Amino acid sequence: MNHPPILPTPKSPASQFILWRDFRVTVLCDRLFRIEEDPTHRFNDRATQSILYRDLPPVPFRIKEADGTLTVATDAAALTLSENPAQCFVLLDGVRHPLDNRGNLLGTTRTLDCFDGEYNIRDGHRLTLSEGVCSRDGVAILDDTASLTLDADGFPDAASPDKSDRYLFAYGHDYRAAVHALYRLTGLPPMLPRFAFGNWWSRFHAYTDQEYLHLMDRFAAADIPLTVATLDTDWHYSSHLDEEKGITASGKNTVDRGCLETPENRKIGWTGYSWNRNLFPNPNAFLQALHRRGLRVTLNLHPASGIRYYEDAYPAMAEAMGTDPKTEAVIPFDVSSKRFLEAYFRILHHPLEQDGVDFWWIDWQQGTSSAKDGLDPLWALNHFHYLDHAARHRHPLIMSRYAGIGSHRYPIGFSGDTTISWATLRLMPYFTATAANCGYSWWSHDIGGHHLGEKDDELYLRFLQFGVFNPINRMHCTDSPLLTKEPWAYESGIGQLAADALRLRHRMIPFLYSQNHRTATEGLALCEPLYYGYPECAESYRYPNEYRFGQHFLVAPVTDHSRTNGLSKTPVWLPEGVWTDFFTGDVYRIGKGGREFTAVRSPDSIPVFAEAGAVMVCSGDRGNTCENPHALEITVWNGDGNFRLFEDREDGAECLTAIEASYDPQMGTQTVTLRTEGDRAVIPHDRQLTLRFPNIVLHHSADELLNPPTGNVTVTVERNGQATAFDADTYAEATVTVADYDPNATYTVRVTSPAVSILSEKKREVIAKLQKTQASFSTRRKVAEKVQAAEDLSHLRGWVLLSDLGELEKKRLCETIFADEDLTC
Repeated sequence: MNHPPILPTPKSPASQFILWRDFRVTVLCDRLFRIEEDPTHRFNDRATQSILYRDLPPVPFRIKEADGTLTVATDAAALTLSENPAQCFVLLDGVRHPLDNRGNLLGTTRTLDCFDGEYNIRDGHRLTLSEGVCSRDGVAILDDTASLTLDADGFPDAASPDKSDRYLFAYGHDYRAAVHALYRLTGLPPMLPRFAFGNWWSRFHAYTDQEYLHLMDRFAAADIPLTVATLDTDWHYSSHLDEEKGITASGKNTVDRGCLETPENRKIGWTGYSWNRNLFPNPNAFLQALHRRGLRVTLNLHPASGIRYYEDAYPAMAEAMGTDPKTEAVIPFDVSSKRFLEAYFRILHHPLEQDGVDFWWIDWQQGTSSAKDGLDPLWALNHFHYLDHAARHRHPLIMSRYAGIGSHRYPIGFSGDTTISWATLRLMPYFTATAANCGYSWWSHDIGGHHLGEKDDELYLRFLQFGVFNPINRMHCTDSPLLTKEPWAYESGIGQLAADALRLRHRMIPFLYSQNHRTATEGLALCEPLYYGYPECAESYRYPNEYRFGQHFLVAPVTDHSRTNGLSKTPVWLPEGVWTDFFTGDVYRIGKGGREFTAVRSPDSIPVFAEAGAVMVCSGDRGNTCENPHALEITVWNGDGNFRLFEDREDGAECLTAIEASYDPQMGTQTVTLRTEGDRAVIPHDRQLTLRFPNIVLHHSADELLNPPTGNVTVTVERNGQATAFDADTYAEATVTVADYDPNATYTVRVTSPAVSILSEKKREVIAKLQKTQASFSTRRKVAEKVQAAEDLSHLRGWVLLSDLGELEKKRLCETIFADEDLTC
């Protein structure tokens, strides 16, 4: 097999071993221990399917034996070991933690196939997640006993000699440190290619080439960008395999040919390697046509049924495997055979890639058994497909299901076929963020659900809006003329809002790709559980569907159907600080301890909150392109913050642009500095830079009823310390544009605005929402008059609550008005 070798360093320094009775303890880090147990003392120093790197820098430690126990202590934690499991514990910050994994915050699971929310529709069992390396009790245990060891070539070999092989993560509530420790053992997640962060089109449907290209052109005509075109099983002979190949008619539906469906070989049409020429008469031309449209292509793989006599590549595979092609005997799929795998990639896959297939969607659903005891075919497919792709791509990619700890090395995940339901949507935010606890940061879901359920236009929209703030946004569904995900199939404005969501996702590619670089270099997931940032706040554990998105954003997707007047309710907790709604611009000033409230949203937005100083970087380029943008758009929310924009090229050239934001509340000045390091040639020579400041709004739509602020917004732009040309629009939201951006220069942009009191800020927000409120004009006019006259926040809130508006409308208008706010701010 022609793939980059695995180069593990699995043996720890001898100085870090402690042999005691039937145990070997390895001190890997000051809060990370390995405990092996084996009566024969044949302990394992080889790499395993999960763990590759144990050769970590030595850590000083002390040992003590007393009363039948061994204590191994570092400066950060102390492990006490006994032959009696009940007497084993870790002492951390003066607290004993038994080795029972009781507080484990969980990780992820292999697949969500056939799940409707938390429950399986086939047998009703409830979803269970594997254990991760984060624990609310402070100590998490990772059991690696079942992993196979790897040979010198990185091929799965023998079972571990250890009777038990466990890793103890004693990181308290420093959850990011626990995950970082996992990555030290397994390796960091690799970079994903840039195109992976756009919108994916996928559907289980027997497209013809012309039908598919027409669909792509219709998306383009609607100005809805896509970056990945997916073809499910019908790219090859599949749904009508028997008729198209005349298998039964010719008497070839036999077991030896692999053409008879049996319990062990069901859905024989799922496996295939030859283009269906009835649908795609010229596959190469079809693939090139997709590439000309700016799309990358992935094909579905179901390899379980082997290679049958009718495949184009059957003669070559038969020769490679020593089978007489005249027998027409099926060549079994054998992932444990090096000989088979070499031919599998060289003969079946590489020619298709040379024709234009960019990467593979591995759709393994046939269990965990193979010809080699203990070898899960899913793990082997992920491992070898990714390595094979890495031999020819700078940023390799596959899409497949999760196969256990270490699977983050083979991105991205495919979570399987879920039911189209609100229950499924309610599961997804928690499921996605929690996977960070086992290092699995790149899940891809069937956005909108796959099958069954019901057609609910609002559900479709809310699913897509979640997809925008999700690792991968891949629309997919099953084959039915009554079920599809094209925005124009949804009425009453839902389709237009869905298109807006897809456009926003595409614009966010520079931000997402930079976060991808952060994951690959620092081990920080794009989507993290809320408790990563606020581990000592009990509320952060009570809001499982709210999660961190990048460095400075919190997302709480709408996962329930709307109530009155199309308004949805979402429970939210915000930590201390100043937060601005990404979509509405409303400002939330949160005191110590944070605040719980109900976020009320219309169909055009979901609760997404930008922290003070947050930076969002987007592309203003049109079409399917996802290259480094010519039109770079940066949004900065008032405050102190930073962002590192990562850009690169296929030849390996790369650069980082540091974006630093600082706010002077006394002067009312927001400053943004941009400085680029690295190979600046990767940046388009005609780049235009635009900066937006959502918190600097001189004229507001509500000011017709209120007293607008006095004064003007002033803007200065310096290039290497000298004033330079720019355009600015400061009438409403302040916007600054630099037409001839020079990546070799340092830019400093300063925007100063007149002070707006918190009371005026809240009045603006109430009036803006009141303008959209569905109620009688007289009721809304009375509320507006009271808002105008309110002298403080308590009166403002009180007048709204005493009005004749509906209860949900009142909640919406009062959402950002908190009585304990300091009016002098």
